[in-house]
Amino acid sequence: MGLIDEVHILNEPRRGAVLEVIVSRMRTVNAECLMNGNGNDQNRGKLRMLAISATAPNLVDIATWLKDVNGNVAEMRIFGEELRPVKLTKYIIPFSSRADSSDFQFEKALDYKLSDIIKKYSSGKPTLVFCSTRKSVEGAASQLAQESASCSIGFDNPYIRGHPQQMELQVLAQKVADKKLADIFKEYLVHGIGIHYGALSQTDRGIVESSFISGLILVICTTSTLSVGVNLPARLVIIKGTSQYRETGYAEYSNLHIMQMMGRAGRPQFDDTGVAVIMTTQEKQRKYEAMVSSGETIESSLHENLIEHLNAEIVLGTISNIELCIEWLKSTFLNVRIGKNPARYKDKREATATAKQSLDTICIKDLNLLAESQLITQYNEGMSFLPTDLARAMAKYYIKFETARAIIALPKGAGIKKLLECLAASAEFSDLKYRNDKTYLNVVNKSVRYPIPGRLKTVGDKVNLLIQCSLSSLKFTEQKLLSSLSLDTNVIMKHAERLSKCNANSIHAKAWDHNGHHLKQIESIGPVQAKALFDAGVKTIAELILKAPEEIEVVSMIDFLRKH
Repeated sequence: MGLIDEVHILNEPRRGAVLEVIVSRMRTVNAECLMNGNGNDQNRGKLRMLAISATAPNLVDIATWLKDVNGNVAEMRIFGEELRPVKLTKYIIPFSSRADSSDFQFEKALDYKLSDIIKKYSSGKPTLVFCSTRKSVEGAASQLAQESASCSIGFDNPYIRGHPQQMELQVLAQKVADKKLADIFKEYLVHGIGIHYGALSQTDRGIVESSFISGLILVICTTSTLSVGVNLPARLVIIKGTSQYRETGYAEYSNLHIMQMMGRAGRPQFDDTGVAVIMTTQEKQRKYEAMVSSGETIESSLHENLIEHLNAEIVLGTISNIELCIEWLKSTFLNVRIGKNPARYKDKREATATAKQSLDTICIKDLNLLAESQLITQYNEGMSFLPTDLARAMAKYYIKFETARAIIALPKGAGIKKLLECLAASAEFSDLKYRNDKTYLNVVNKSVRYPIPGRLKTVGDKVNLLIQCSLSSLKFTEQKLLSSLSLDTNVIMKHAERLSKCNANSIHAKAWDHNGHHLKQIESIGPVQAKALFDAGVKTIAELILKAPEEIEVVSMIDFLRKH
């Protein structure tokens, strides 16, 4: 039996498509075994699926997708809110935001609204405030602490009911283990407010959690570290803003994430009711009202990267001819939804594509694209096909089709400059943005090996430049941009290392060939030691292996003495 928990993640662009192809692969392989008569007679065709969701209004579509080998729609069991052990009341509170304000600025403005919401909905019971980042957590806690500081303990202070509690909180603040965070922690703890995020030590997390359970602290401002796993007695959950900072900028929380956070309110063993408040923009009010009332219609996201998944299935051997390809597509959730909402699944690659397309048409079109790009070889009059080595590399390193096609189109003997331009233009970097850093990067552009002609314009120009900065171990000098540029560089190099396994050794090594930093691809060797070894004649990994440990130590010591 296969258990598909949180089946509504089918809606999510990346994870949803992966879930869909895995389930469809299992069903296709199962059907093929039945057709070919493979396997033990007793167990053949016994593949069973159990799908669970707390928010999926179009259950019939999911049941149709998971139909058995005889075409029977899966059995459905619906459990309403009335069966929930603790009643959960949900509120969507919209706030206006200026057209020119960023997600960060909007979330910061919400800090000043928290106190009123806690007073109105918490009934003096424990509250969890979910924030998108560590900085947002500290901002929320700081604002709540400031507002409560002017209140009288034992009278109108919302978080400290009496002087004995205040004394306990002062003792608790002295137990903070992480000395770097001690001052921040104490500032909030003495006001009955805790913080919780990934950077905290296990000891400090334990202090916050146990104090919240005992009722010593009444509010925790936290990131999503508390949305799963830890069971805490929160009457009220506040989701402060519906966007979350990810690698390349802010993006909406997934429905699953929202549901998990709301689900922390009103835990059965602690309370008999719970309240969840979502703070969002006026523009997104209706979306979240629909989500919490009946759930958002579950759609397939497979069409957004269908050709990549099709290539992977061919490499895995699930699909080897057109007939199997069509059967595989028919086993997907995409097949169920494309007829009901055809406009959503229009091929964006073609301006003239009609809203309604058959799976056969999509199948033939994508197979032809794979063949034209030398990713599959066709035989048997084009009815059957095999993957090429390029297709295997594309699947192994999770490379997008457009990127793979661009790599394949590179002329033989292309130089490193051309490889960099190709890599920087990859679809994998399409979410990256300029963050008020273009002026500074135009200055940095003068210091790299292959300057971008003219001024930086595209995202690809930024990617190209930051890759070169990383390869040259070039340090950024603009302090206010240091954090964001370092973050962007890390994200870019993570993708670039993977992509470069197909076309560029220097990027995989994080250094130019022959510039003295090539050895820094070894985790324990930094750029300074790598340069020292290079200057001492140790230029390759093979040469390093031949050196005795004491010889390497001597090189490091000489370099240290030169500098001191």
